[in-house]
Amino acid sequence: MRWGGASMAVVAAALGLTLGSGIHGSQGSGSTDRAATEVYLRSRYTLEQERAAGLAEGMKTVDGLVASLARECPGVMTGAPHDEQSETLAQERLVILALALPRSPIGPSKTYAHIVGRIHWSNDKLTRLVRAWLSAEAAEGNLVPPDPCVDMRAWVTSGYHRLSASTTGFLERSDAIDNRTRAEKREMRVPPATRTGKVILELLGPYESSKDRAIALRLKHLEAELFVSELAIVASGASRLSHALGAGGSPRSVFG
Repeated sequence: MRWGGASMAVVAAALGLTLGSGIHGSQGSGSTDRAATEVYLRSRYTLEQERAAGLAEGMKTVDGLVASLARECPGVMTGAPHDEQSETLAQERLVILALALPRSPIGPSKTYAHIVGRIHWSNDKLTRLVRAWLSAEAAEGNLVPPDPCVDMRAWVTSGYHRLSASTTGFLERSDAIDNRTRAEKREMRVPPATRTGKVILELLGPYESSKDRAIALRLKHLEAELFVSELAIVASGASRLSHALGAGGSPRSVFG
């Protein structure tokens, strides 16, 4: 699915945002905060609507990937020990399935990134968290998944003693992507499991107009619904794939 850069451009134009200069302090912090909040909420809501529109297609993509891997290496994990290394391989499969979804945190539109990357608030923590999340989204969009069948066969061939460099390198890159976002949450003493979008919406509260609050409420519900739907799609796909591969275990969620 291709993200709708045109609809993002409409959002920017409607708000009178000059993308080249962004929104900054010449207006005074109060008006700047309100303007930045309006831009963020409308831009993010548009992106999440497009994400919702692509959910059915994303489910088909995940199902197709599960079927393809089940054909490529059926039963490859049969008889394998259930240990830390098998759990790592299960985590690799989970991340790969999540990357198959057309989620906004995996490749947001360039127009959205252009808009949101140029706004800031007087609350530096809020600005840093928004930019950290945007950076993580862009990095996830560039994450290239390995072939999990090749990685599982390599582990089996090693006598279940050694994971491939492909597996460890991929998961290290995946984990590193969200380090900046996690660091910002730690500084704010926010539990790491709390969804980043939820934290941002809470921080935006003081700057919202009555119209903004209505958009924020819709965005909050939409993000929560999509989170649950995507989690269900990936968890179901991971369970079916594990069964086809002869594997077990329940890897931790990749959603945050």
